[in-house]
Amino acid sequence: MILAVDIGASSAKAALWRRKDPAALDIDGESQWSTTLFLDRGRGMLTGVAPENLAGAPRYRGRYLVGVKQQVNKPDPATEPLYRELRFPAGGTEPLVRGIGVILAHALTAVPKRFGRPDRLVLSHPVVWTDTEKAVLVEAAAAALPGVPVALVSEAEAVGLHMASRLPAGGSYAVLDFGASSFDFAVLRHQEQGPARVVYDGGRLIGGDDFDACLLNLVRESADAGELRELTEIATTEPELLRAEAEQVKKALSESDEAVFAVRSLEIVVDRGEFEAAIAPLVLTCRTLVEEALSLLHADPPHTFALTGGAARVPLVRAQMAELAAGAEAKVIDAQQETPGSLVALGALRIPVDAPAPRVRAARPFTLAPEVMKAPAARTPLTAVRGGLAFLGPDAGLQVWRDDGTGTMSPVAQRRKVPGSVAMTADGTGRGLVLASPSPAFTLMELNTRGEDTAATVFGHLAATPSRSEGRVTALAHWSPLLAWCVDGGPDGSLVDVSADHWRPLHFDEPVAELTFAGPGMLLARTATGLFLLDTHSLRRPAFLPLSEPFSVAVEPSSATAAVSAAGTVSGYALRPDGFERLWHRPLKDGGPVACTAPGGQPVVIVFDTHDGVYRALAADTGRQLALRDTATSTGPHRMYPSPDAGVVYARTPGFVHRLRLEGPVR
Repeated sequence: MILAVDIGASSAKAALWRRKDPAALDIDGESQWSTTLFLDRGRGMLTGVAPENLAGAPRYRGRYLVGVKQQVNKPDPATEPLYRELRFPAGGTEPLVRGIGVILAHALTAVPKRFGRPDRLVLSHPVVWTDTEKAVLVEAAAAALPGVPVALVSEAEAVGLHMASRLPAGGSYAVLDFGASSFDFAVLRHQEQGPARVVYDGGRLIGGDDFDACLLNLVRESADAGELRELTEIATTEPELLRAEAEQVKKALSESDEAVFAVRSLEIVVDRGEFEAAIAPLVLTCRTLVEEALSLLHADPPHTFALTGGAARVPLVRAQMAELAAGAEAKVIDAQQETPGSLVALGALRIPVDAPAPRVRAARPFTLAPEVMKAPAARTPLTAVRGGLAFLGPDAGLQVWRDDGTGTMSPVAQRRKVPGSVAMTADGTGRGLVLASPSPAFTLMELNTRGEDTAATVFGHLAATPSRSEGRVTALAHWSPLLAWCVDGGPDGSLVDVSADHWRPLHFDEPVAELTFAGPGMLLARTATGLFLLDTHSLRRPAFLPLSEPFSVAVEPSSATAAVSAAGTVSGYALRPDGFERLWHRPLKDGGPVACTAPGGQPVVIVFDTHDGVYRALAADTGRQLALRDTATSTGPHRMYPSPDAGVVYARTPGFVHRLRLEGPVR
């Protein structure tokens, strides 16, 4: 069974191909459903009938969002569509991919109950969408219906495939789809065998919504001072009323020379001639695109122009396209009158089975591979090494899992037992591994590219007499050749240069929970009340940054920066030998674990937003959001581990370890 879904600017439609012929799919008794999203604080986003039923309730004002598809289209060079967020008028954000997924899920959850699980999903998109825009559909489909193959087809091609059997055999024909958010144009040619083939396509991000915006501008220009104040107030509190009325007036002007824009107490007359003059530049832009195609295809011009889309009902659009068709000696037909249901969804079902699979990711993905490894017990030491993860198994055996670079991990053969180890860390390169025993004594290992240890030495001034334990190592850090540790959760510890066997005592004013080298010359100590920053050369009194529990901290040593997630905020700091310099500060309603990485040499902070259920990637020097990764289908982490592999972070959940990868450089 094949399922096709056409997500439009204001509504979505679906179609099924089960046995013989494709058929439109009714959901909730309707052939289409609204793509308006309603933000329910308890259940997340809803779409379909529920938002429509609640639309008039004052208590829900500002929790609706229309034009979700247009958020994919909108020009925004700073943020790729895959990483964008939907912002609701009353506050609250949700990932754009999650919003598209909710619209898809409205169809996908209804289909299995009635017909079974689809074998294939086909999604349509405007001709002009790039790979990064199409990636939103692929990501949303993967979350809504995991494991089902996805195919993509342009809206114009889908209409053309559906119309092929209804047009004269032989030659070529054109599809002109004037939708709410885009104009799609395609010329298809009949084949002796197989479906029609696209020989030319193009488009513009011009559609019915732009016509509505022109109409609203006319209304404002015609309004007096009092009417203008009321229009402004409505635009602030209930903008959907203005958009809905503009669409109704536009439709009325297709039948009459004038129409009345009536909202609340407003009654403003709009003239068809003025409206057509306002939209003429947009229509002529679309006409120019068609003219360019006809000049290139003069040897085999299309014999038919098939018009479709809601904006194709506008008389000026019909007149301009009819004039072009007459010049090409082509027939003009209204494709929507030929077939009930969605031409796009029905035609999408006819895309060849062997059509190339879409690119699964955008050019610079922020990927999340869930459940790449079953998480060891909560108290088991775990650390990231180059090419994978290392931890101690229940029998004191060193376990290394190798990452193949795609999110698939497999265990490396166990080679060495290290009994008595209580803490573990990797050095800055990720090739060296240190395991601490209660003596304290330390086993220093070197790992090869396969994750196997090639050499190991035991180091420690009490290593020869382990019965004389001076404490259990509870904080451990390694930056070759330096090794630092504290014991029994206390304030005292040691710093040693392993290469020179040079020992120095460490003392902090409070018990230390965690140690991290911030590069070769600085050591960061995490306590219950804040962070201590110590210059490892001078060991002078460390600088202190007071913080309130709970908080998470991560260090990016190559840039000597740190990120702190605490108390509804996340902040970035430059680490200097003499203290902390705050670089940026941004709100985070319910922050979770944080980690740092450097894809393409660009320092980046990855923080888990527990409130919104997303990983956010922030520039380490400015805090600007570069990307986000939805984790709606995965459990949030309680700790993250930066990998020596650039751009890779591992997230540890109660049951599994997930793998995040951010490619760079990121805009």
